[in-house]
Amino acid sequence: KNKKGVELTLNTIIVAVLVVLVLIVLITFFFGGFKGLTDRVKATFFTTTAGTDELLAVQTCQQYCDQAKLLIGKSTQSNVLIKRSAYCTQGFIIEGQSKPNSQGTYDSVFACNGANNDVNKDSYSANNVGSLGISCSGIKCK
Repeated sequence: KNKKGVELTLNTIIVAVLVVLVLIVLITFFFGGFKGLTDRVKATFFTTTAGTDELLAVQTCQQYCDQAKLLIGKSTQSNVLIKRSAYCTQGFIIEGQSKPNSQGTYDSVFACNGANNDVNKDSYSANNVGSLGISCSGIKCK
């Protein structure tokens, strides 16, 4: 009976934390929308800050080429599968060549073969698509 403070139950503390989180989400939505938030989250968690080493990207492209060649003539849908393969669709943010700007996007993303690619530069938040110059005989992406 000699209590000098107010006790808060654990439920009250949990509810207060949840209310604060909901308020932060609502404020973020009204002031910037979720588009900017999702772009920032993607840039933070799903891309590396340093990018990919060019040698690693070239080796990866060669592996993608070998994988795409395995699809040739396997089925009636092989042309569709090849066009959807990583060789045709994967882009790379190359360390030292893909310059980031203030919005967290890059000036360019690099495809295995720039003249023969279907890389979506918008999915990488890049202004243009460059080429790593890895040709793959027998593979046509477009």
